[in-house]
Amino acid sequence: TLRQDGWEKVIRGVTTPEEIIDVTQEERHERIENSFFEEKVEAAPAGGKKDVDDDLPSYLNKRLFVRLNATVQIHWRICPTERSSEKKPVEELITMTKNVSAGGLLFLTKESLAAGAILELTIDLPDGAPVVCLARALRIEEVENATVYSVAVCFLDLSGADRSRLNRFVIRA
Repeated sequence: TLRQDGWEKVIRGVTTPEEIIDVTQEERHERIENSFFEEKVEAAPAGGKKDVDDDLPSYLNKRLFVRLNATVQIHWRICPTERSSEKKPVEELITMTKNVSAGGLLFLTKESLAAGAILELTIDLPDGAPVVCLARALRIEEVENATVYSVAVCFLDLSGADRSRLNRFVIRA
């Protein structure tokens, strides 16, 4: 799609995340209206594993996908933007997730970053090839006296095949 081609150009440094978001807004809204909600999973994962939001009243739980408390290794780095003051390559960092879904994930890091930052993620799923995508940092919370941060991200350019793989991983775990 135009959006996926654009994100590949962001990764190569040819364009900025802001440009892709602006240009592809209409495509994203069409995709959401036509197919995104069809992927919603209503059933809890097998094996008695509990979604982290199961205790919330239904009117507060707005998640589209089941979220699994799981540790999965990820590699991440902040993508430079047109507002970035430095144009040097950003170091890739490795950490573990706290939870995962087909729509996003939560991880811990010692690095402080801004909400809204665009991240390049590589998610090392146990079933084989890693999932590579871009994500937007939605929420950053200090966990331990400014030494560890909890970062919640949503995926921006996840292919349908990768979203399905993540969803299967969550449901089958």
